[in-house]
Amino acid sequence: MVFILYGYKEHDLAFLMNECKKHTLEIYRAFPQDIDEERRLFKLLQDAYVQARYNKNFIVTRADIDALVPKIELLRDIVEKVCESNSCAISPKRSAANGSTNTGG
Repeated sequence: MVFILYGYKEHDLAFLMNECKKHTLEIYRAFPQDIDEERRLFKLLQDAYVQARYNKNFIVTRADIDALVPKIELLRDIVEKVCESNSCAISPKRSAANGSTNTGG
């Protein structure tokens, strides 16, 4: 979403990750979908995003939080790395979109 300068008003993390895969597949390292427990944790994170705000009975155990935090941190680190490595490619597009050019002087 960073690369296209657009903010989705979407809460479905699976959809958002799918949109990001055209820029990197590394994001799937944070939540691999080939193990039942990994799928359960990803679904829990998706559910927590909305339910924690609207459902006062929604509960996440300490064990699940402890399992999710390193995954979320890994996801954050991957996004930062991808954004940093592509920042040069983003700048010219942003300048062109704004009608400005960098002549170097």
